[in-house]
Amino acid sequence: MQTNPNHPITPPITVEQFNKQVKDWTFQVRGRAKSRLRQATTGESSGKGQRTLSPSFKSAFGEIYSTGFKFSYYLVFVHFGVGRGYIRKNGNVVRGHRGDNDKYRMYRGKPAKTWKEYTGDHRPVARHGFDWLDIEVRNNIEHLAGITASYHGDKAAQAVIKDTKKLLIDKTNG
Repeated sequence: MQTNPNHPITPPITVEQFNKQVKDWTFQVRGRAKSRLRQATTGESSGKGQRTLSPSFKSAFGEIYSTGFKFSYYLVFVHFGVGRGYIRKNGNVVRGHRGDNDKYRMYRGKPAKTWKEYTGDHRPVARHGFDWLDIEVRNNIEHLAGITASYHGDKAAQAVIKDTKKLLIDKTNG
């Protein structure tokens, strides 16, 4: 077999090299997401949320086949810009609470309001979600696709790009 001296054939990467590259990619994205999260949150609980952001790996036969992130549930509220009396309705943030609980509710032993949205206050809400994780995944997914392509081939790279939505926060509910 003849090779071009300007483009030598690179040997295929091993399982250990592949696992290390995937882990490096995941830790790199996590670090960037943490720095974006520091911009969005302040106060006592913000550090707790940043500390809970951790990578997640699934492997079989010594080979990583899935990577993702685990974090506190309330960081999804930061992503959407909701919580503390703000809800997401038709893609917009408004004052109110979830409308699926219409039963008689109690709060600290007293009857609670069961409103779905404040009716008297129609001023625009100056509160928006902050994309702290999805943007970093989108910006770096091509690199992960390159890693998988060098190990599994082009078919796997297309599958990674196609399944990007599994790494992103689901925006279809609300």
